[in-house]
Amino acid sequence: MGHLRRHRSGVALRRFRRSQKNDAHDIGVKEALNWSLVWIALSFLFNGLFWWAVKDTSGSTEIANTKSLEFLTGDLIEKSPALDNIIDIYKIPVGVSLSVVVGILATTMWLSVRTSKNGEHA
Repeated sequence: MGHLRRHRSGVALRRFRRSQKNDAHDIGVKEALNWSLVWIALSFLFNGLFWWAVKDTSGSTEIANTKSLEFLTGDLIEKSPALDNIIDIYKIPVGVSLSVVVGILATTMWLSVRTSKNGEHA
């Protein structure tokens, strides 16, 4: 039985290596940017459908706005490491990169405060 298990894992490993060799290529900045835009667009599409589903089930635009903003904030937090990678790739100086990160955080906080008051814009 152990021999059979080793054989199956060996076959799976060979198939995986073969598939990696055939499809492997260097990803350029343009391709990476295009894929990032695709995933961001899908995230916004999901957020819109999520807003609609919450509004439909709860009947409240305020709750839908709050939940949708929570999702968007979580998505921005998840995308933050990507910003760090961009800073590293383009060798942005430390002082400038710090001001960019602080600006993004300040904008996120400002938008959160602005929209948190009864789910309306101030």
